[in-house]
Amino acid sequence: MKRTLTFLLLASLFTAATGALAQGITDPIGDLLPTYIGPQNGDVDVASAFAGYDPASDTFSFSGTFADALGTTAGAFYLRGLDRGVGTEGFVSGSPSVGRSVKFDAAVFLWPDGMARVITFVGSVGTGVELGAGTGTIAGGCAPQGASR
Repeated sequence: MKRTLTFLLLASLFTAATGALAQGITDPIGDLLPTYIGPQNGDVDVASAFAGYDPASDTFSFSGTFADALGTTAGAFYLRGLDRGVGTEGFVSGSPSVGRSVKFDAAVFLWPDGMARVITFVGSVGTGVELGAGTGTIAGGCAPQGASR
């Protein structure tokens, strides 16, 4: 059974992201990155993802559908990279290189219990902001307990 994870973040954290557009992707199930060495479970296998900005509420929304119920993998979290206009390719040095043409200058870490952390980068220096409980919601499933941050 697929599960959906949705998070809303205050747009003030991304003031440089003016003119943001809604964008989505689909991804084949079972094609985890070759550099990922964790458990090959369905709750870390993205089937689709969407990001959008709502100027009326001044929020960004991120959602994803996964190959299996969230909570299968202990300690799992979800990461979204954002390019606010000055992003760089951050993951091109590995073998195999998985970051060609993937530019970002901010990252959003999302946990199934609704907690989130936003990190913005200037060069290689990141500054983080913790967002409290209730930042995210899960539709159709239960959050795993004790996920580490």
